[in-house]
Amino acid sequence: MQLLDSELKNMSGESNIEVRKRMQEAISEIIKNNKEKKISIVSHGAAIKFYLLSYCNLNEELKLEYNGKELEITSQCLLKLTYRDNKLINLKQIELV
Repeated sequence: MQLLDSELKNMSGESNIEVRKRMQEAISEIIKNNKEKKISIVSHGAAIKFYLLSYCNLNEELKLEYNGKELEITSQCLLKLTYRDNKLINLKQIELV
């Protein structure tokens, strides 16, 4: 599983580390070019999980946790990430109704 093995690649795909690096670079550039703005980014769930591994812990059930709260990353989920000076200062999952 790619969450546990950061070097594992699917055939013709990227590893967890490669996806995370690509997303960090892209999101950093977006933040830099859009200071003080609210931005929406849509992505594949696995890519979001890999990106969030930079900020979250992986618990025994292989779920991401941020500040002790478990995140439920599914096909349809909404997360609010707040940055200051290109550093994540808060991550909140928003309930979909």
